[in-house]
Amino acid sequence: MDTQHKRAANFKKNYGMVDGKSVFLGNRYDQRVDSVTGSMWQIIIRDTFQYVPLLKVIELLLNDKSIYNDVVYGHASCDAVMMTFVMFVVSLYSFVCRRQECIAAMCCKLR
Repeated sequence: MDTQHKRAANFKKNYGMVDGKSVFLGNRYDQRVDSVTGSMWQIIIRDTFQYVPLLKVIELLLNDKSIYNDVVYGHASCDAVMMTFVMFVVSLYSFVCRRQECIAAMCCKLR
């Protein structure tokens, strides 16, 4: 476990992990100033964002028995916060499942 790769592989194997995907958005120009001469120059910076597949994250969550039992059999909550969260996850999961082909089409357009 002496490298980042070994730690990530172990964590993914033993606990499950959904990898994010870096999506390239474009380039932007940034200005830098030389502290000695005071001259300015432009450098190109790649803009990206991290896409995490939501359906896989929800699937990973629902594969945990305690979370699955809370979703399927309900959860008694005094303040309704947990119940609201569980209802949100269930409705989001069903929404994503129904529209999976639309999401796949949108992801293809981003590439």
